[in-house]
Amino acid sequence: MPRISAARVLLSRVCSSVIRIRRRSASSTVVPGSNEATAAELTSLQAELEQAQAHFENAIQKLDALAKDQRALDPQVAAKLQKAQLDIDQSIDESRAALKVNPANERAQESLFEAFRTKISLLQDTISLINEMRKGNQAEAARIADGLNKS
Repeated sequence: MPRISAARVLLSRVCSSVIRIRRRSASSTVVPGSNEATAAELTSLQAELEQAQAHFENAIQKLDALAKDQRALDPQVAAKLQKAQLDIDQSIDESRAALKVNPANERAQESLFEAFRTKISLLQDTISLINEMRKGNQAEAARIADGLNKS
């Protein structure tokens, strides 16, 4: 459980970065008569986006390391989890590509952060499922697996 607590600390850092970026995006000065942000604002926003992404990626990497040992899982469940991760990774890649073209695109920012949150949640559920299976707690494992099936 200490590892999950560490992941939660990382998640709070990520959330702080996301909030800061949203505030910055909402309060950015726009050139009168134009819908585009200035180059300096875009550079600043890009740096903040990269920092938030780094926090998310760090949390995901640590959770992914914990979730790697899926031997305790039913092969069908493990395959579903792997497919879900691939789908999320594709969403992350698409959002990153959109942000590369337009870093101020709030929709792409939110899409990226939502994909990161979804991946973190999936990894946390995977870890919980693995832990319950190892403990032999079939009822709780079934509840978690049922929640994964609904996602």
